[in-house]
Amino acid sequence: MAPSQSAMTSVINFGDYVDDTADSLLNDDINPCTNNSKNLSTKRLRIQHSELNEFQPGAVVKLKLTNFVTYALTEFHLSPSLNMIIGPNGSGKSTFVCAICLGLAGKPEYIGRSKKVEEYIKNGTDEGVIEITLKNSSALLHSDFNMINTDDDVVHVKRVLSMEKKKSKYYINNKVVTEEVVKSMVRVLNIQLDNLCQFLSQERVEEFARLKPDTLLNETIRSIEAGLLEKLSELKSLQAEGNELQIDLGAKENKLKELTSSRAALESQAHALELYEEKARELDIHQKLLNYTYLKEHKEKIRGLKDKRNALRNEVKTMENESKPFNLLGVRLTADENNCKSDIDDLSRRRYSAKTSFNSSTENIQKTSKYLSECESKVNFLTTRNKSLKEDIKVNEEKIKALEEERNKVVLPDPEKIHEVDENLSTASAKRLKLNDDIADLKEKKAKILFIRQAKEADMRKKQNDLSSNDNLNILDGLQKKNNSTVFSKLKNAILYLRSVKDAKGRVFEPALLSVSAVDETFAAYLQSCIDFHTSTALTMIDKHAYAKFSDYLVEKFNVNIRELSDQPVKPRMTREELRGFGFEGYLVDFIKGDENVIKMLCQQQKIHMIPVTRRPLGKSHLEALKKVDRNGRILFPKFIEGSYIHNINQSEYGRKQIYSKSVRIKMHADFYKASSMGRSDIDAINLSIKKLHEEVVKLDENLKSLSTDIAKKEKEIVESRHVTDHLKTQRYELGKSSRLLQQYDVKISRYRQKVNDNNEKLRVDIRDSIKEASNKLQEARESERKALLRLHPITIQMQEFDIEMATKNMYLLELRTKIDSISQVCRSMEEARNLKKEEFIDVSEQYKSIKNTDEFIKCSNAIENFPEEEKDVLNEIAVKYNQENQFSSIHIESIINRLSSELSMINNDTSVIDILKKTNEDISILEKTLPHLRAKLASNAQTILEIRNSLEPRLDDIVKQISKKFSHLFAYVGSAGQVELKKPDSFNDWCIEIKVKFRDNSELQQLNPHVQSGGERAVSTVLYMIALQQFTSSPFRVVDEINQGMDQTNERIVHRIMVENACAENTSQYFLITPKLLTNLFYHERMRIHCVFAGSWIPDPATDPQRTHFGETTSYIL
Repeated sequence: MAPSQSAMTSVINFGDYVDDTADSLLNDDINPCTNNSKNLSTKRLRIQHSELNEFQPGAVVKLKLTNFVTYALTEFHLSPSLNMIIGPNGSGKSTFVCAICLGLAGKPEYIGRSKKVEEYIKNGTDEGVIEITLKNSSALLHSDFNMINTDDDVVHVKRVLSMEKKKSKYYINNKVVTEEVVKSMVRVLNIQLDNLCQFLSQERVEEFARLKPDTLLNETIRSIEAGLLEKLSELKSLQAEGNELQIDLGAKENKLKELTSSRAALESQAHALELYEEKARELDIHQKLLNYTYLKEHKEKIRGLKDKRNALRNEVKTMENESKPFNLLGVRLTADENNCKSDIDDLSRRRYSAKTSFNSSTENIQKTSKYLSECESKVNFLTTRNKSLKEDIKVNEEKIKALEEERNKVVLPDPEKIHEVDENLSTASAKRLKLNDDIADLKEKKAKILFIRQAKEADMRKKQNDLSSNDNLNILDGLQKKNNSTVFSKLKNAILYLRSVKDAKGRVFEPALLSVSAVDETFAAYLQSCIDFHTSTALTMIDKHAYAKFSDYLVEKFNVNIRELSDQPVKPRMTREELRGFGFEGYLVDFIKGDENVIKMLCQQQKIHMIPVTRRPLGKSHLEALKKVDRNGRILFPKFIEGSYIHNINQSEYGRKQIYSKSVRIKMHADFYKASSMGRSDIDAINLSIKKLHEEVVKLDENLKSLSTDIAKKEKEIVESRHVTDHLKTQRYELGKSSRLLQQYDVKISRYRQKVNDNNEKLRVDIRDSIKEASNKLQEARESERKALLRLHPITIQMQEFDIEMATKNMYLLELRTKIDSISQVCRSMEEARNLKKEEFIDVSEQYKSIKNTDEFIKCSNAIENFPEEEKDVLNEIAVKYNQENQFSSIHIESIINRLSSELSMINNDTSVIDILKKTNEDISILEKTLPHLRAKLASNAQTILEIRNSLEPRLDDIVKQISKKFSHLFAYVGSAGQVELKKPDSFNDWCIEIKVKFRDNSELQQLNPHVQSGGERAVSTVLYMIALQQFTSSPFRVVDEINQGMDQTNERIVHRIMVENACAENTSQYFLITPKLLTNLFYHERMRIHCVFAGSWIPDPATDPQRTHFGETTSYIL
């Protein structure tokens, strides 16, 4: 058989059932498919048979699995009593539990493993099959189950799981049915897969141990007699209803007292309202009378404007006649001004012509004077030239003589001294170059060390960044070491692969355990308790396109879990403000942070946006209120967290579908979702590496310091060498000073000799003709200047005459302009006054036109016309009265209106007082009729509670008493004493079962509590309580998976014997116990059957053990 397959053989009391008979007997008991019996031992196994009539209705007769989890094909042939399934961890024992649950249409949540049914299909196959054979029951013989015949001894239930289809196929007796039909059949048979007292999978054992006392009572009652739980739930509802009725009654009685006392006050307010209405009528009359005063004042205003308009028209005509003489004088003066301006313009043109001639003559004189000066200078130069040259020659010869005398005094230095200084200077320069080369070498070494130091510092910074980095990838290494599983290493490789693929960025997101964290340890524990392991380690695909592109390779290469985001909204059922009204801090999603797409996936897959949380424990009454349905019959919060408990609220699928809850304690130490992912050992290793790098950097710094010292020394030598060189250069400069002085003297002497030679050449030239020519030009220039001055005189006299005449004309023009300005000012003043009068006339005319039919006038006229004739007569009488008293004005009437308005404002004018008084009387009448009915309803509620309690309480007391008696009897084998008590406080919500135990004679009975008893003691107590329920349960079978874990060998032997004796007793339910190990020399009963699971690495090797060649083949037994 392949390692992935398994077979189960059934054996009982191995020693007692070994038979020494011939092979022929063996052939009658073993299935004919086992053909190689000659290879087996001479001692053969005798198979125990079970008759169908020994099975209770609904019990499991046979279970067959095909391609389910680890099994390719296997069958379980079961005993009607105790079935013990054993095998090593990982061999597939708990697969039996999964098959029972899923095969009977149970939810995956009941077994605490993967929530996706398709994940239970064996790897490498597309379809898995679960076939369950149940003992038939007369309760199934009605129209809903027409596929079951009356003569059928058994009922065959088959479920086909498919990878391609999300919904499974169900068959009953080979006929296709719906999942609801299977669930209905399970309800009829009273198979309670969701009851921890009847169906306890391996993953939910700890959940059962953490059940709250009230939840334990509910589960216990439901497993024994479901009708009692309905009565208890009804009592809780009736008591809650009675409490509400009592509150309502008290509120209505208080309201009746308040209404009776407020009625008298309302009657006094009604009297004040009558006074208010009288004042309001008087105010209305005066407001209407105000229209008459407006009309009267309007007519008076029109007459005044008309008189004013006529007076202004006459004033404008008078002002126009008075301004005419002044206007005529202004016109005459303006004409004289224009004539004077014309004369001045003519004089200006004539003077401009004379001025042009004057300027031309003046310019000609200036040119002639300049030419005359040039001729005089030239004549003077030529006559004194030779004398100047001779004097200059004499001066230069004297300078040459003086320089030659100074040159002869200069003494040149010793050439050997110059040569010695030059050699010393060369040696100093060479030494300086050598020092520069040495410094360059030292600096190169320093640069190399600096480069190494920077590399080590970068490495140190990287490691320090690792300590503060948010990349949680190293958490997978810690989990790999802790769990010794390849899951985390494969997941890490998958993440590294995705980080290297550019197309995956923004389309595939890392697992929740890396990309999401809670705000603190408490919320991390909450989050871990609500998210299964497969979802925590799953990669998230942004959409179906990303899923199609990456999922196949990732699953095939790395075997990782995949989750795909959908368009499903993640809106909570109610707002945060409404949620806080129920005592919660918020939803679980509010206390986590990380990648928003991964958080959205968790909301879609695990509904964390709909799980309310509070770190504070809630009161019992508060919890009971949360466990009720709302007015629409829906559960308000199917799952919520308070303190250290997680509560699951479900609606029963049996009877009246009552509401029940399960409360499980949360492990407050979280492995995932913590803010910091690096382990202590990783941090210590990085810190050690940083310390070593720091030490190396310190050594490099010491080398750098030494090199810097050497460089400083060399640079100091260079400075000293520079000083020597500078001193030698100074000596060399002083030695060369005499030679440079001789050169300067030679240059100056040469320059002066050149000047002497040039002047001698000039003296040899004859300049007499040049002097004669310059004298003739000088005489001509003087004659031209005389003639130009004679022409300028008459022009100057003419310009003086023009200036005198123009001054006279300008004075006359100024006088005219002064007169014109005076006349213009007078005319303007008169014009402005006239225009003001015109504007005033126009304004008054416009006012006169506009005031005739104003909106206010029309409004008042229309209002008066609409008054009834009787009201007009009253208003006219009042108007005549006020007119006779000289008080018929808008000011007087408005003052009366203001007084009345003020008086009205001080009176309570709430017209609703009458309505309130009427409503108060009606409410009093209604309450007087309602209160007797409410009291009667409260009394009826109390009577109903009493009747139901009288029928429930004795039965409940009896059941718990019998369970306690059985529990005490069983507990005597393992401890000092045990007891089960039914606590019945006033509130039915607080009724609960308390398991009390003591393991030492000198101690008191104490309630089972993780803070008092050890893990082993609690395990023993839990097992014994489960065993004590065996004879009372009404379910056809019970399943318990690995409940013996955590016990010592002594207690395990005792508990095992107790379990076998009780499970194999007559008229008890079928019992399935799954365990990974058994001690030696245990007690066995002939009604029990042991199923040994052999699979995987535990299958014997036929090469070394030929007798085991056919061991593990699937074998069918005819029962």
